[in-house]
Amino acid sequence: NSELKSMFEQLLEGQQKITVDFNGKIDALYTDLNGKIESLSTHVKKLDVQVAQTADSVKRQEGFLPGRTNVNPKHSCHAVMVETGATLVKLEAIA
Repeated sequence: NSELKSMFEQLLEGQQKITVDFNGKIDALYTDLNGKIESLSTHVKKLDVQVAQTADSVKRQEGFLPGRTNVNPKHSCHAVMVETGATLVKLEAIA
């Protein structure tokens, strides 16, 4: 009976050591993962700020076309193609 009790105590001690070791490893993994999540969150916040800044700098005034346009130096147009395929010819100076 005492031999069985001794074996059982050894088994419990072994299980306790395994549990403590396992908990330590899980804690280290959790800490590492938490640090990576915080770092990722910081990067996402920085990207959000950059996107907002870029959007603000790219905003255009309402009613204007985006991008650079070339000004017609003659201020006139000689032909216009309309959706129906008809061509309007010789439009004079456009203000």
